[in-house]
This record gives sequence, C-alpha cells and structure tokens, in this order.
Amino acid sequence: MTRIPLGILVVGDVEATSSAECGRCLVNHLSTTSASISELYSEHDNEQSQFTIGDNCELDLGPFFRELLLVSEPIQAICFPECKGLCVNCGANLNKSECKCYEENINENLSIAF
Repeated sequence: MTRIPLGILVVGDVEATSSAECGRCLVNHLSTTSASISELYSEHDNEQSQFTIGDNCELDLGPFFRELLLVSEPIQAICFPECKGLCVNCGANLNKSECKCYEENINENLSIAF
C-alpha cells in the first residue's frame, strides 16, 4: 500500500487455496487461485477510484480480495490436466484403474451427459 495524493494505492498479488471437486472425476482436491491487484482507495468520491476509505479510516480489503479471487477461479476445476475422468458406462475413476467396459455397452442415458 502506498499513500498518494488521490488516496491509497493498493498494488500486489493475492493467492488462496481452497478445496474443489474435479469437474471430470469428482475427486476433491486443493485448488490454488491467484490474481494481481492494482486499485486506488480514495477518501472522497473520485472518478479514478471505485473504492472509498470508510469514516473510521480503515481499509477492509477482505471483500475486494474475495471478489477478485472468485472472478479469477476457473469455471470448471480440474484436479490435474491429464485427468481421465469417469467411465461413462460404469462410473469408474479412470485415473485409478482401467474399467472392463466396452464401447458398445455404454449406457445411453449416461453418454448424453458426457
């Protein structure tokens, strides 16, 4: 944070780790999200600043960080790029084992979802 004539300039990086469910294999894993910030907090309404400093002269960066990280999260969390997902026939996790299903035995109700 740097004090400048227009207010307080907040510049840096923020990173958070959360538990997420893989969009392919449905296994819970830790997902890390990071984002860079550069925002101006002003004491008064200012065209250059979206944020104002409260009457108590404190900056609460928590809501801003939460919003920034939520926007930066991927739409679909994946446990690792090479994740094979689930078998469309039997639902087996293909990362852990090969299933014995054959393409002609695919349950058509499940294949539509994939």
